[in-house]
Amino acid sequence: MTEQSSDGPRSALPGSRMCAYCKEMTGNPVAVGAVHQNSGPGWTVYACPEDAARFLDRAGLWAALMDHALRCGPCRGTTDGPGCAVARVLFDAHRGAAGTGR
Repeated sequence: MTEQSSDGPRSALPGSRMCAYCKEMTGNPVAVGAVHQNSGPGWTVYACPEDAARFLDRAGLWAALMDHALRCGPCRGTTDGPGCAVARVLFDAHRGAAGTGR
């Protein structure tokens, strides 16, 4: 799949989103919020795994980690903790988050 730009075609990366905090493109976006409108469609707000803790509480980070683990091959194949770098970032953010929970 390609998109047209002013300097020619470029490949579109499915699943890439811009982080709401650092404004960098990430191939591993974490949904951190939603914008609702009275008219027209709303949209989902994304962050990179490193910045997800700025938007999510401890329970939200756990949900993001579980969502990632269900879709990531290396994470599905392990019971010894995070199976990839993205899971490690989310796991560490969850452990460092304030509050009660898992």
